[in-house]
Amino acid sequence: MNPAGEPSDETLVARCQMGDYQAFEMLYRRWQRPILAYLTQLTRDREAAACLAQETFMKVFEHSERFDTNRRFTTWLYTIARNGALDWLTSKHRTTSVPFSGLSDGEGGTFEHAAPHLPIEHLLDRQESVALLRTALETLTPVHREVIELIIFREMSYEEAADIIGGGISLGTLRSRMHHALRHLRAALEGKGL
Repeated sequence: MNPAGEPSDETLVARCQMGDYQAFEMLYRRWQRPILAYLTQLTRDREAAACLAQETFMKVFEHSERFDTNRRFTTWLYTIARNGALDWLTSKHRTTSVPFSGLSDGEGGTFEHAAPHLPIEHLLDRQESVALLRTALETLTPVHREVIELIIFREMSYEEAADIIGGGISLGTLRSRMHHALRHLRAALEGKGL
């Protein structure tokens, strides 16, 4: 996700570990929106997600020395964010529900903004398909929705998703969850005539 010519996330964290505040600012600018979107998906509360995003970045800043620069920064960042969201959900006696950020342009906008070159009839067809997909995704269990969110919409590897979910989940279990999630999703979509 780092733009061409800019240092990698791991390089920036290594610089943070040496007290480089500009490196932290670069990480913050690079990951603020994706983390806010992810937390909004988990909490379904934009105000809470904004607070949790700030807490996530404060933890990154305060505990940068704990990060192993030989690992992927995104796994560490998303794990911190997820743990904060789960703590918030537990404290509010809520359940995790992931409505999928991958179904918008990532900025909370519409597909017209994301694809201005498409004729209006294609945009309407696409929005209708997205609405049907969202409805089908809501029929999945929170566990299955989270797997799809991390692996499909966040484009993480199974290994990264397993690290984020934690709890000693094996790759086999994660693949099984994905298989079942996709099977249930396919059945839900077929039920809607797709």
